[in-house]
Amino acid sequence: MFFLVFSILSLPLVVANNVWSPVSNHTTPVANIPILPVPEDYKKLVEFANIVSFSYCTQFGLQAGKLGEEDSHCPGVRCKYPEFSNIEVLRTFDFNTLKSVGSGFYGVDYQKKRIILAFRGSSTKRDWFANLDFIQKPYQPLFNLLDKKKAAEKVDCNGCMVHRGFYNFVEEHCKTVIAAVSELKQQLEDYELVVLGHSLGGAFALLSGIEFQLLGYNPLVVTFASPRVGNKKMMRYVDKIFNSEKIQILSQKQKQMSKGFIRVVHKHDIVPMLPPSRISYVHGGVEYLITSTKLPHLPKDIQRVGVYNYDDSKSVSADLDKILRIIPEIFTNFEHVHYFVKISGCN
Repeated sequence: MFFLVFSILSLPLVVANNVWSPVSNHTTPVANIPILPVPEDYKKLVEFANIVSFSYCTQFGLQAGKLGEEDSHCPGVRCKYPEFSNIEVLRTFDFNTLKSVGSGFYGVDYQKKRIILAFRGSSTKRDWFANLDFIQKPYQPLFNLLDKKKAAEKVDCNGCMVHRGFYNFVEEHCKTVIAAVSELKQQLEDYELVVLGHSLGGAFALLSGIEFQLLGYNPLVVTFASPRVGNKKMMRYVDKIFNSEKIQILSQKQKQMSKGFIRVVHKHDIVPMLPPSRISYVHGGVEYLITSTKLPHLPKDIQRVGVYNYDDSKSVSADLDKILRIIPEIFTNFEHVHYFVKISGCN
């Protein structure tokens, strides 16, 4: 395979003290401490971090069924929480015999009228530096191949280059998932479509989300700790079709999110810095930055950075030099697997 990750550390879930619980969605009053209103986008980010963590349960027996019921065989404690127990998993998928990447699930939250597609990242302990594949290839939306009715309306992304390994994997394996979720969206037209991914799964979530956007479904794509996927022209194209500048205004001024491409980064997480910008890779989307290392990650620990500045060498996910400087600090991989909750491991 072509990616990740460091050795996994274990840390129990911690409830956000004094203000709001990131795992139970409830305020916790404390004597003489005022309870501040919790921003809606923060609530959603915490909720989605929990949901994408369930994608790691596929290797521990997660099956179709409601997360909170025995049929799903979900071993995670959070699967039983009221906020998530009624999410019905319709199908799990695992396209990798090593069970390290290309896994996830799609399902429906009928209470919130939401269709969910979630991709997990890698959980292997391989030396991923030796396996990184930085080679790019010309990007062509799978939409051009998927929707034969619109074959005459082919979408062009002139000059767009994409990570070869990510794109080949999505083209080979994810078309069936994209087609199945598209059919589900046609059946549940008034349901919101949310596409989630952590780590390498974030790359798959973005590439799949582009297809849903081109199909007219206006998904909300949220990635956590995602690597870079393409060159500057491709990311400008992504920001154009997802209307990222407008989404940035909703984020920074109203603290809302309902659609578009949202990219969540943890300070000092090395994975979003790869592949390096010096070899023509940049990010797109509207960035949220988690500034606190340890859990809990509270609203005060979130910076709404906004649209990626393609020409700013000081951007959060900047450069190979920065990667080399911080490797000693982050080699434990703590930041990579802790986004509001411990995402990997299904525990």
